[in-house]
Amino acid sequence: MTVSGQPASPIAGPPGVAVPAPAHRPAPAARPRWRPFSQRPAGYRTAGWWLVAGITRDWRGTVAALIAAWFNLPLAILLGATVAVVAGLAGAVGGAVVASEYLQRIPVFGEVLSHLAVRSGGGIGALAGLFVGALGGGVGGLVLPWLFDYLDDPFVTGVLLLLNVVFGIVIGLLYTLYGIAFEPWRLKLSGARVMSRREARLLLPILHECAQRLGLPNVPRLLIDDSQDVNALAYTRHIVLRQGLLTVFEYDREAIAGVLSHELTHWHNADGVARLLVRGVALPLYLAYAGATWLLRVFENPIIRFAALTVGWPVLLAVRYFVVPMQMASSRAAEYRADQGAVRAGHLTGIRYVLEERKGTFDGSRNGWDEAICASHPPLEHRLERLEARGVDYPLAPGEVEA
Repeated sequence: MTVSGQPASPIAGPPGVAVPAPAHRPAPAARPRWRPFSQRPAGYRTAGWWLVAGITRDWRGTVAALIAAWFNLPLAILLGATVAVVAGLAGAVGGAVVASEYLQRIPVFGEVLSHLAVRSGGGIGALAGLFVGALGGGVGGLVLPWLFDYLDDPFVTGVLLLLNVVFGIVIGLLYTLYGIAFEPWRLKLSGARVMSRREARLLLPILHECAQRLGLPNVPRLLIDDSQDVNALAYTRHIVLRQGLLTVFEYDREAIAGVLSHELTHWHNADGVARLLVRGVALPLYLAYAGATWLLRVFENPIIRFAALTVGWPVLLAVRYFVVPMQMASSRAAEYRADQGAVRAGHLTGIRYVLEERKGTFDGSRNGWDEAICASHPPLEHRLERLEARGVDYPLAPGEVEA
């Protein structure tokens, strides 16, 4: 029996009966070549232009990551809080005692003002101490590591500051290239897998149709993550759909098309490259933040959680209240662009359906850092408002009718 003109594979015969060897052995399959920039968007002239587009996409986030990770922002937060507490306590005591002593010298009203100072001067002194201490400690934390070099040689300090900037950017670029080149292996380790035959039969036609409507000459590789989170995420060369998203929406074609159009827009705009650069520039801070949030998320033991908070709170504050707000403008603009990509692809109904059912973002996260960045996405109502078709009424509550 032959298949496509090729001899069938030999099977084992009964004991003692020789089985003839095949006339020839098929050549071993060639190993797939390692192509670190395959499945990138083909709409850019070269891979270099694509990288430049991604690297410059979120300059605010890059600057924030550089300052936070390489210019002692967690140390500034630690010293600012410590000095603020000490100065606040000193101000509470000094404000009551010193103010009372000086106010007693005022004619007529001195005694009344002195009693008032005893009662309220401590609060005023505490507030003043907290403010001055936080400001002084924060500035001290930023400049303290450079102070001795400055006193010794201002030129050396300037060179060291410049080298810090260069080193942070170089680390970020190297991490970005690593993230792009080894993305298939990283995603495989995180749980992403190739599609089954049935999944491919459903999803690939939708993916190619969305790309065609968006005018994209090629598509990224589509992978599935079997976790039940209702999420999807566009990387630099792949899109990962989580099984939970497919299950919750019962494999609804319009919902899937809305999500894929959204993620294809992220992929084409090189938003994945921008995320890698920010993460790479903030690499020391990123690792510390991801580790601290992992401990808080995984362990219920109060001792472990207390230890993680005690050690990591300056890092947590630096990311949540400096890096994320600085990155917010770029992050929100990217989400609005991706939503409009679904509209251009003709899947307004699908993207609105997913957003309304999810009551928030469906872009995935792998760790605490990504969760913090996702938290900077636009409010749901603002995204839905920008997705309103002209002349169509969108009531806030089911069954609501405008007067």
